[in-house]
Amino acid sequence: MDRIGLFRCRSSSPSLSSLGSIPMADHISAQYSHVRIHDVLPKFSETPSTTYLIAAVQEALSFINLFLSDAITNAPAFFASQLNGMDAQERARLHDLAMEAAVELSEWLEKCERRDINSVSCKSLFSAMGVEHTIKKAPQRIYLRFRMEPALATLIHSYVTKICDRMIGAARNAPHAITADGRIILIGARDWGGLTMYEQMQVVLATKRYQNWIMAAAARRQNSGTLASLGHSHAPSLTARQERRSGVEQAELREKWGMA
Repeated sequence: MDRIGLFRCRSSSPSLSSLGSIPMADHISAQYSHVRIHDVLPKFSETPSTTYLIAAVQEALSFINLFLSDAITNAPAFFASQLNGMDAQERARLHDLAMEAAVELSEWLEKCERRDINSVSCKSLFSAMGVEHTIKKAPQRIYLRFRMEPALATLIHSYVTKICDRMIGAARNAPHAITADGRIILIGARDWGGLTMYEQMQVVLATKRYQNWIMAAAARRQNSGTLASLGHSHAPSLTARQERRSGVEQAELREKWGMA
C-alpha cells in the first residue's frame, strides 16, 4: 500500500499519493475504506418529487455561482484565480456557458416553485442535473454542456484534491478537522472518477463549506486573542503587533486553504 493507500484516485487525474503524513494517511485510509459516496451524501431518489428537484436545482445554482462574479457587489467569482489562469478564449467560453446555465437553472427553479411541471418533466430535468454515470447523447441542456467542459472538470477536481490534501495534513494535530463535510471530501476525492456529475457537484459544494468553516474558525480564534490582549496595560502596542501578525497569519491561511 502506498502513502495514501485506498485514497488513491481511480480516475486518470493526478493521484492523492502526496496527502498527509504516512501514519495519518494510512489511518484515514483504513478508517474509511468501507465507506462509499452514497453513505455520506443525502439519499438519492430515483423518482424525484418537485421538492427534491427544487433542492437539486438550488444546489446547481450555488455551484454555477462559484464561477460568476456577484452582479450586485461586483465581488469576484470564488474560482476567479483559477479561471484567470486559463487561456482567455477558454475562460470566456466557460463564463458564457456559466451565465447561460444560470439563466436556464433559474427558469427551471421558477417552474418547479410554481409546481408548473409534471412527473415526466420532473424526472427529465433531474436527469439533466447529471445524475447518470453516462450521457448517451449530446446534451441539449446548457447546464450539462457547461459541466462537460474538460477545463471545468480539471479545475474542480484539482480544487477538491487540494483541500483534501490540506485537511489530512491538519488532521495530524486536530483529528476533529475531519467533519461531516470532510468525510464527503475524503470519499469524493478517493472515488472521483466513479462519481456522477451530480455527486461531483455535491462534493465541490461540501469542499467550499469546509473551507468556509476553516476560515471562520480561524477568525474566531483571532478575535478571541484580540479581546484577551485588550485587558493588558500594553493594549495599544500589543494590539498593533497582533494586527500585523494576524494579517500575516490570515494571508498564510488563505494561501494554505486555496483562498489566496
